[in-house]
Amino acid sequence: MLDLEKTAQRYGAQSIEIHDWDGSGMIEVRARRPGLYNMASMGFIPNPLLGAMQAMFSGNTAQINAVDAKKQGECLTAIARYALVEPTMAQITEAGLELTDQQLLELYQFALAGPVRYAAFRAAADGAAAANGAEVPGAPERAAE
Repeated sequence: MLDLEKTAQRYGAQSIEIHDWDGSGMIEVRARRPGLYNMASMGFIPNPLLGAMQAMFSGNTAQINAVDAKKQGECLTAIARYALVEPTMAQITEAGLELTDQQLLELYQFALAGPVRYAAFRAAADGAAAANGAEVPGAPERAAE
């Protein structure tokens, strides 16, 4: 028999860490993983963004790159608005803040990958491994002038 309480703990809103506003530290937020169809049915995706949002959820780099930057930004904002449970996007806005690009991308990565893969992405993005460049092959080269 399905235990809804255990399932909700595992798949419901979860505490995750994203970078703070200056990128120097981390903040904890509660977020839920958005799904394209849930977002569309609940009115989180305006009709003009449906095609762009489908591309964003496809995971296909070529399709994502084909979406212009303005629509990508609108999609990332819609994903964050749906994903954030605590604080909500409205609470952030009321406090006079806007999510940074880094925060939007972290919430997007969480939306696509879930908490376990998101943690691995965050560690790689932070440059924790080989942060000093020691593992970059070859000697540095001067750019042609």
